[in-house]
Amino acid sequence: MSVRSLNEAIYRLGKVSADRSLTNVTLLRQLVDITVETLGVDIAALGVFEKGIENSSSACCVRGPWTENERDYFLEQTNWQLDERAIAQRLAGLRRGRLYHRPDLISEREGRGGKPFSEFQRPLVTGDQALVLYRRTDGIELLLSINKVDGTGTFQRTTLARAGALAPFIAQCWATSWKLEPAWMAGLKPQGRAILESLLEGYDDDQIAQRTGLSYHSVRAHLKRLFRDAGVRSRLHLMQACKPQTMESDALVVEIPADEMEAQQAIG
Repeated sequence: MSVRSLNEAIYRLGKVSADRSLTNVTLLRQLVDITVETLGVDIAALGVFEKGIENSSSACCVRGPWTENERDYFLEQTNWQLDERAIAQRLAGLRRGRLYHRPDLISEREGRGGKPFSEFQRPLVTGDQALVLYRRTDGIELLLSINKVDGTGTFQRTTLARAGALAPFIAQCWATSWKLEPAWMAGLKPQGRAILESLLEGYDDDQIAQRTGLSYHSVRAHLKRLFRDAGVRSRLHLMQACKPQTMESDALVVEIPADEMEAQQAIG
């Protein structure tokens, strides 16, 4: 895998920030792609926690060597209770905006003794990990995680340093582009969200069926459910019902410790 420079990544992030037409799902997908292609890591994931990391995530995107169903593990594990998510529990009480290496958060014994290892890490064969949590001033939090595939060793210091330098730019791009969705969208399951995302991108029913692997009739059933949830009767009205809440400019800021910013500038 060719690794892009930080300057290239920053340029791409600037273009993403300028694109006001992006949906939240597309935004996360692009940010994950930039993370993987800049750091050259096996796995990268982004999770958004609109009620804080102590609660379930509202959206999650991951890029790694798995099928779509296996990637859903990442979203499912954020729905566990906080005491079942040892890393999230630890991060909740730590400084936002700082990159943490997993061995500094939990011991190997602690990491292998709980539900995350048996139902998440082991099935997906994930290895070494580094994480950073950001909080927007309106309380929404973004978790960025990078992983190696199990058995491929630990992250080199240079990779962790580059990740620490890139992460604030990822967070700022997310903070200025993430839109608060209407309440009815919050409970959408991955399949329903994928269909809605395709509709918002302009695909017709046949194209959505091909894109999602569902039958035409299943797509129609999902759309009817979406119409009902949104209280609308047409595709146009559904698209209008997805209009995000307007945010004030002072809510589009993430917490970045001064020493982390200095390190980022030195590496960049």
